[in-house]
Amino acid sequence: MNFNLTEEQKAIRETVRKFAQAEVAPRAEELDRTGEFPYDLVKRCAEVGIQGLLFPEELGGTNADVLSWVLAIEELARGDASLAVTIFVGAGAGAVIQQRGTPEMIRDWVLPIIIGEGIGSFAITEPDAGSDNRSIRTTAEIRGDRIVVNGVKSFITNPGTKISKFINTVCALKSDVDNPRDRPFCIVSIPTGTTGYTVSEKYRKMGWRSSDTRECRFDDCVVPLNHMISQPGKGLEEGWGVLNLGRISLAATSVGLAQASLDASLKFARQRVQFGRPIGSFQRVQDMVVEMAVEIEAARLLTLQAAFLWEQDHDVQKEISMAKLYATEAAKKVADLGVQVHGGFGFMDEYAVSRYYRDVRIHTIGDGTSQIQRMIIARTLGLRV
Repeated sequence: MNFNLTEEQKAIRETVRKFAQAEVAPRAEELDRTGEFPYDLVKRCAEVGIQGLLFPEELGGTNADVLSWVLAIEELARGDASLAVTIFVGAGAGAVIQQRGTPEMIRDWVLPIIIGEGIGSFAITEPDAGSDNRSIRTTAEIRGDRIVVNGVKSFITNPGTKISKFINTVCALKSDVDNPRDRPFCIVSIPTGTTGYTVSEKYRKMGWRSSDTRECRFDDCVVPLNHMISQPGKGLEEGWGVLNLGRISLAATSVGLAQASLDASLKFARQRVQFGRPIGSFQRVQDMVVEMAVEIEAARLLTLQAAFLWEQDHDVQKEISMAKLYATEAAKKVADLGVQVHGGFGFMDEYAVSRYYRDVRIHTIGDGTSQIQRMIIARTLGLRV
């Protein structure tokens, strides 16, 4: 395998790195403390070109490859994981519309995403349907040239901001099948402001505090039939495909957060003096820092491999799940070690490692838990129940 990045990929990484360190990282502590949504930084991300990476040039994007996207998201997360998840969920939802939506949907929803004046959401999880997707209760009923949606979605990213444009919603199509788990599914795009579509107040969260996360409710929510953006009956399968970009992106976010934790720990280990010398000179501290560095490098390589292979062939579920599993678990371990290196200071919110520790905890849960990733990997290896 050729591990050399192209000059364009290096330029993208360096551009986002400079932006994230100069403008994002200095704001991260304040945003974590206040929980305010960073509209200005979303706009600045677009001006830097991050959202546009996923979109074709005719729409104002740069038509970059997935590997470039991963490099950008890693660097953005190195500045602030909350902002990274806001951007990758919002742009990822828009990429689905760009591929499957109507010209009007592309004009009204996708173009604002590219310029940083809009974001989108993807809704699959429900109060009683997390890992068990076939237990989804949100329904879609076709009535002539309209489709009516009813149900509740939980833990949804980006639905309640002033620039939220739409939500791609996985629904069970109403049908006469005897076994509820055999129901056909679909994906329906619902514009923000549609009658019957409401969002709750923001959740109070351990981490990702400036990222908008809410419950969404649909009560006789009516949209045109052409807002069904999946093939009827193929909603779950196509939804799982959408999740793959999310899993690669969350793996990249995990690598970026872990790298930030290592950066902070190296700085602290050089400055903190105990027993008359910097703690970085002690073998036990060095052991922890080295373990952090090795975990990050392994996670980064798995993530880059998944991005590269997915660009060539979307049938690489094993590699994507391996990257998501390893990178998120490694980041959790690295964040824990970062706190340990800092000792009592790491327990204080004045130090960034406290935020990294809180932010990373959701990474092994969102976009498919570590346990689900292990199940997927086992199946790709030929082991099935």
